[in-house]
Amino acid sequence: MLLAAFGGLLAACTEQAPLEPAPTRSAASRAPGPDAELRARVVADKDALIQRIDQVTTSHPDTAEPLRIVRQAHGIHREAVRANGPLADTVDRPVAQPSPAASAQEALTELAENERVAAGQRLEDCLAARDAELASLLAGVRAGERVHIARLQAAAS
Repeated sequence: MLLAAFGGLLAACTEQAPLEPAPTRSAASRAPGPDAELRARVVADKDALIQRIDQVTTSHPDTAEPLRIVRQAHGIHREAVRANGPLADTVDRPVAQPSPAASAQEALTELAENERVAAGQRLEDCLAARDAELASLLAGVRAGERVHIARLQAAAS
């Protein structure tokens, strides 16, 4: 069932915008195209999520173990997006600095909400991607963010 849902999401991502075939040259040699800004924004979003996870684990050390896998996944996603092609030079993406949560449970609940927002943004990004390979990658990133929501909700309860 999950595979069918993922396939449906991927189909939705690839049917909405005219896609360019995945190039055969390396990501480093690609000229910045229409997706360079999108990739830069996704990387900035991943950096912000990692920063927020680090803030939570510093304030609530008991969350370090449940957040280790989530943080690691964001790093892997960030690097995969970077490897997909060039990033735009600058992305105007202010990062809000949330106040520390009073309890670990509140912090995990806030992180789950951050993941929900990120998953919604990845869907929009997926639909906006021009490159088929990037659209597929973003669909997988979104699926991971949805899994993080469940993981964080479980850790918060």
